[in-house]
Formats: sequence, C-alpha cells, structure tokens
Amino acid sequence: MNDRELMFTPAHKQRQMIVDGEISSVEMTKASLRRIAELEPQLNAFITLDEQGALAAAKAADESLASGSAPGPLHGVPIAVKDLEVTKGLRTTLGSTFFEDWIPDYDSVAVERLRASGAVILGKTNTPEFGNREETFTNVAPTCNNPWDPTRMPGGSSGGTAAAIASGMCSIGTGSDGGGSVRLPASFCGIFGHKPTHGRIPRFGGQAKPAYNSAGTSGPMSNDVRDSAILNQALAGFDARDPGSVKAEVPDYLAHLEDGVKGMRIGTTMTLGISDVNLDVSAAVEESWSAFSELGANVEPVDIKFDPIPRDAWWMLWTAGQVAMYGHLAEERPEDLMPYTLDMINHGKTLTGADVSAALRDVQNLQLKMHQLFEDYDLVLA
Repeated sequence: MNDRELMFTPAHKQRQMIVDGEISSVEMTKASLRRIAELEPQLNAFITLDEQGALAAAKAADESLASGSAPGPLHGVPIAVKDLEVTKGLRTTLGSTFFEDWIPDYDSVAVERLRASGAVILGKTNTPEFGNREETFTNVAPTCNNPWDPTRMPGGSSGGTAAAIASGMCSIGTGSDGGGSVRLPASFCGIFGHKPTHGRIPRFGGQAKPAYNSAGTSGPMSNDVRDSAILNQALAGFDARDPGSVKAEVPDYLAHLEDGVKGMRIGTTMTLGISDVNLDVSAAVEESWSAFSELGANVEPVDIKFDPIPRDAWWMLWTAGQVAMYGHLAEERPEDLMPYTLDMINHGKTLTGADVSAALRDVQNLQLKMHQLFEDYDLVLA
C-alpha cells in the first residue's frame, strides 16, 4: 500500500492496522508527513506543522501498545487540528497576526480528549482570522486552496482541515462551526463534515468560546462517516469549564450506523424558505430525496418559512461577540486585523442592547420552530 492509499484508508481501519501490528504508528505518521511535504506547497492546508511532536507522539503510541496498554479509539492515527483549538506547547495563531507567536501552556478540552484517544496531532490547520470567513485566507499563512482545483477555494473557516483530508494528507481532523465553518468546507471539498448538537463537545479552550459565541462548537471532519462518529464519541461529554456543556449521557454514535432509514420520516425543502439554490445543487438534492425514498424512508415535502431570516439574528450576535472578544484589538492596532474582522467589529459596535436582546428573542423563536418541525420529522433534507 503506497502513501496515498494509506492516507485514504479510513481512520478506524488505520487504527486497526496499527493495533494488529500490520504497520506502526510511526510508519503511518511518516506516510502522512510525506503526503504533506508533497502537497502542502500547492494547498497550504497547515499554518503550523509539528513533525517532531507528531513522530514523538507516534512513538509513544507504539510503545504503549507494546507494553500491553489498551489502545484508544484513535490510537496512533495521524490527525489534523484546526488552528482555533488551543494546543499546549504548539503554536496557536487563531489565524491572526496578534497571536502568531503564541505558544499556549494548556490544551482545549477537545485537544485533551484527542490526546487521550491516542490520536497523533500532525499540526494546526489553516483558518481565516478567528474563523470569521467562508474562505480560508489570513495574514499568518498563505491562502488555502481546494485539492480538487487549487485555483479555487476550499471554503471556510475549517478550510485547512478539509483540504488536508480531501487531498489525503490524513484521514481525519477537527473543525469548528458557528455559521457553517465545518459544513461549508466539507461540501466544497467533498468530505463528510458534521456540526454536533450544542453542548455535546465542551468549548473551553477552543475558538468557539462559551458565553461569547453560543453558535459555535468543535466538530469532526473525515472521509468516512464511521470515522466522524468515532471522533464525535471521543470529543463529547460534560466538562464544567463550559457553562453550556450538557451533563446528559453521551449517546453511542456507532451503535446505529447500520440501521438503515426504512420507516424514517423525512421532510424535504429546497430552500428552507430563506435562500436561492443553484440548479446543480437542487438537482443533487432532489436525487438524494429519491435515494432515501427508494431505501424505504417516508419522504414528503414540508412547507417551512422563517421570519425573520435566521442569518439576520446570527449576524447581530456574531458581530456583537467579536466586539466582546476582540474589540480591544481594534482599538490597539486596527491595521493588523484582517479587513473582514474589522468590519465585523465595527458593525458590532453599532448595535444597542435592545438589538442584541431582539436577536436573542428571534433565536429562541427559531429554536421553537425547529423543535416543532422535528415533532413531525426525523430528518429534514434541504
């Protein structure tokens, strides 16, 4: 198996190969690093690559296995981490020149749990400043490109992780999502991206900070749905450092992967009543409706309209959060912020307390509307 084939092997199979002794974690990690060396000049998927740290972690994974210790769910598997997660001893830029030399002395909860799972962290992937863009460009690294066509963008803000996985630098990685930042680049790059339920993955030490940005959460990205379920399982669970963390027992995400969709109630809507859709996209969505119907699901159109449009409330709360987190940077050195970040901060400063209160009210009404929708449907395909 060559390096490319190895890196397009799903993470759960890579892990099994390591556990079975077919390949060592060091060998697996070296294959990943060779792929990065080959492709990184065209794609710019990483802001910081930690070859030495990755090989040391891989060696430790091999030694742990040799000593008879039980392997973790991602034991020895190379993984990419978005550079909005804080990593102890490893540069964390948040995609900003303000933090380009920051080496934290602690890990985010997500990174703590990655290490506990046995995963080998390759480095920190490209992100726009503070995750504030649907494209992945910033002043601390070259612009990230799409593996399918390097003249095009991979989406954002988790574009670096998406590009790394889609190109076969590694099989799995983390992103974060507050407004599509996992789902957009996953779609642009043709991989699987999942935004977990709020509160499942604690946000302490991640850019999706509690209190400031209630929309954001870390999430898995991969080429294989089973891999994302494994990663979601590893990251989920209560942590008292996040006031929004859910104390409920974490479901077994792997238990029902093979159950099928027969009898599932699926509502369909092309636009959710809020946007226009490209013809190519609408054709693909309609094909998915037919596929689910053929598999035995009960598929029917659902009439849903949002008033106000959800993105309006999202924009108010997001930009207000930017002022809370980074407004002081705009006061100190506005010229060093990316223009899109500065625009968000400036907009946030125009908002009143009444504006933010109204946005929070609108979000609650939208949540109620979605709760009501899912009383009738198991899934909505849009």
